[in-house]
Amino acid sequence: MKKVLSTGEIAKLCNVSHSTAFRWINSGKLKAYGTPGGQFKVKPEDLFYFMKSHKMIIPKELRKSMEQRILIADDEMEIRDLIKRLLKTKFPVCKIETAADGIETLIKIGKFSPHLLILDLKMPRLDGYEVCKRLNSLNGNTYMRIILVSGYADRNQEKIRELTDTGNIVFLAKPIDTEKLLEEVKRTFDEEPISRKVF
Repeated sequence: MKKVLSTGEIAKLCNVSHSTAFRWINSGKLKAYGTPGGQFKVKPEDLFYFMKSHKMIIPKELRKSMEQRILIADDEMEIRDLIKRLLKTKFPVCKIETAADGIETLIKIGKFSPHLLILDLKMPRLDGYEVCKRLNSLNGNTYMRIILVSGYADRNQEKIRELTDTGNIVFLAKPIDTEKLLEEVKRTFDEEPISRKVF
């Protein structure tokens, strides 16, 4: 699958006319960008989620092109490594990266564009709450879902409630129940995130 798709290729994949594909883009329903030559291009990922949200049959070649990416952000190396090994065992085709603090997390999100962020609430430089606040002010993280984790849930109930009320962030207490974590990761890849904003 190409890195970007033309309106003609979109029409073919969706089994619609060229004018219908153009109308989706022109109305803003399908995310696209214009080239200097005046043509529209669409990322396969954006087409995938557009088709999924409209309950369209997704072609096999488009499904196969969707590389799932996970970012694990935790200041404890042992926890990062434990989660990474667990996910690699259960989701071997996923690409996984890690971050040790809030600033590194934001940098990695910009470069790596994860579909899922497993985020520790208490981290140095920027905590998980501040990471979410900054993400909320940015564009471009449309399809990212967050699993927030913490061993200090009692002290942070208000912050956790504010973040999880959106439906796009779930909370798991430490020590992490691995079965629940795997369920949430699977749900991330089975469902489209509810909101374009983090919270």
